Amino acid sequence: QLFSSPLSLSPLPSPLSLPIQWKPDTLSPDTYFVLGVNVNKALGHGANRGKVYYLHPELFKYACDGDDKTWLYENKLLPVHGGKAFLMILKEVKFLVGSEECYRNNKEILNAVVKLQEFQVPQFMLDKMKTFMRSVQGYFAQEASSASSSAQTVSNSQDSSTSDAATQNS
Repeated sequence: QLFSSPLSLSPLPSPLSLPIQWKPDTLSPDTYFVLGVNVNKALGHGANRGKVYYLHPELFKYACDGDDKTWLYENKLLPVHGGKAFLMILKEVKFLVGSEECYRNNKEILNAVVKLQEFQVPQFMLDKMKTFMRSVQGYFAQEASSASSSAQTVSNSQDSSTSDAATQNS
């Protein structure tokens, strides 16, 4: 389902349909991740902290907790003074860059993405990511079900009032 953003004329995917595409079973010890802050810089959004997250909500973004940040620091992937840390899946970032014209035609961005520091994470982090994906899927499935029920209720009440009006006119 598509809708147009009031800020652009390009069709955007409905936010309700995006996270449902996250598949926990695709995460494995072989999956490579990158820091979200580095992706933001590589895509040319360095001055706008977090811009990649709202421009591309379809990309998986995992917010690290204290244990995760400690692991990242101990493995020299995060500075000791690091605040919030988000991880993104490298494969998704590369797909985005290859499929979006504004990125794939920009040699600086292509070079920056190739140079991103990629890494794999331990099982305890993968387990938390999978749990997060499942909870988001559950939330959006519940929202979709609720929206569907609401639409059905509105449709039934419209059918009922149409039927009542027809009965009164007879």
